[in-house]
Amino acid sequence: MRYEFLIGLRYLRARRRERFVSIIAIISLAGIAIGTFTLSVALSVMSGFEKDLRARLLAFTPQVTIERTDGGVWNPADLEKKIAAMPEVEASAPYVTSQVMAVSSTDSGAPGLVSGGILRGVQPHDNPVLKELKSTLENGTLADLETTHPVTIV
Repeated sequence: MRYEFLIGLRYLRARRRERFVSIIAIISLAGIAIGTFTLSVALSVMSGFEKDLRARLLAFTPQVTIERTDGGVWNPADLEKKIAAMPEVEASAPYVTSQVMAVSSTDSGAPGLVSGGILRGVQPHDNPVLKELKSTLENGTLADLETTHPVTIV
């Protein structure tokens, strides 16, 4: 038998006068086993969560963005056809983006929460880029994105 195994058995099988040492050794062994198990489970869960979170965040971030240098608005239909014809491209779709600030109001009309962000507008009808979004929607459909809602611009 291995030397380490013999030392472990020595402290687990104690004589009558040394039973306290045996109990402490068993409790220590159980604590280490439970701690190792808990750490393994936590690392597994966090690793899976990280992969899922990364996949969801990167699903809506384009790998390549083509913009005009003068910031003007243009019709991207011709460029989109050229890009979609490339064999390496899985999907392409135009979008508009802008910085926004959202302000909520309280029941009395006073400003409540203020938050800034980036708003990205896409065409939901026959948009190949939104396949991932369609499968992750919990409430509503992509057709709901086509309806307009009143917005107050101050």
